[in-house]
Amino acid sequence: MGRSECVPARLAALLRETGRTAAELSSATEIPAATIRGYLGGGRDTISTRNLLLIAQFFQMPMSELMDRLAAPSLPSIDNADKVSGQNSSF
Repeated sequence: MGRSECVPARLAALLRETGRTAAELSSATEIPAATIRGYLGGGRDTISTRNLLLIAQFFQMPMSELMDRLAAPSLPSIDNADKVSGQNSSF
C-alpha cells in the first residue's frame, strides 16, 4: 500500500475510531467538504500544514501524532530497493 493509499484509509480509520463523520470534520475545521472527500477518496496527494493542524485539533492530538498515524509504512532500505523496483542497482 503506497502513501496515496494509506492516508485515506488511515484518516477514515481515525474517524471510525472516534465515532465522527467526514461532515463533522469539515464543519468543525471549516475545511471544505470537497477537500475532506478528496483526502478520504485519495484524490488529493497532499494535506496542507494548515489542514493538518486543523485535523489534529479536531482529533485532539498533537500534529506530530496525526502525521505519524497518517504516514506511509517505512520505505524499503537501499539494499532492498532494487528488489522492490525489479531493477539491479549494481554498476
